[in-house]
Parts: sequence; structure tokens; C-alpha cells
Amino acid sequence: MTSGFPSFEEAAHALLTSPDSDVRETAATALGKSCSEAAIPALLQALRIESRGYIRAICAGYLGSLRGDGCKEALILALDD
Repeated sequence: MTSGFPSFEEAAHALLTSPDSDVRETAATALGKSCSEAAIPALLQALRIESRGYIRAICAGYLGSLRGDGCKEALILALDD
């Protein structure tokens, strides 16, 4: 894993729980750039719960690229937010 996160688990945890938006942004980018379907669950959850629009946009962009299970539906739902 890149960007200072040694594992998917640590990046996902930071994305979903860090109070620091810079850390969440870095975690979302690291997960997305991994190009791994293992990143999809955390990106999907962050898309639903993240309060910062620009971080949600990062998650949405990578979910669109990854195209895994549930991505399309989550992106369609996010259009209403």
C-alpha cells in the first residue's frame, strides 16, 4: 500500500474514522490508486458517510473506475445527495 498506509485495513480504517479530512483524503486516494477490488467496501462506505464533498467525489471517481459489485448502484444513489 502507498501513501503511508502499510495495509488496506489501515487505509480503510483511516478513511472511515479519522477526524482529519486530510488523512481521509489521502486514505481514499491510496485505496483508489491501488486499483484493487479489496478497496471497494471502504470506498462504498465512505461514499455514504463522508461529510466532505470533495472526499466523496474522490471515492465516487475511484468506484467508477473499479466497477465492482455494488459500485453502480451506490453511484446512482449518490447522485441524489
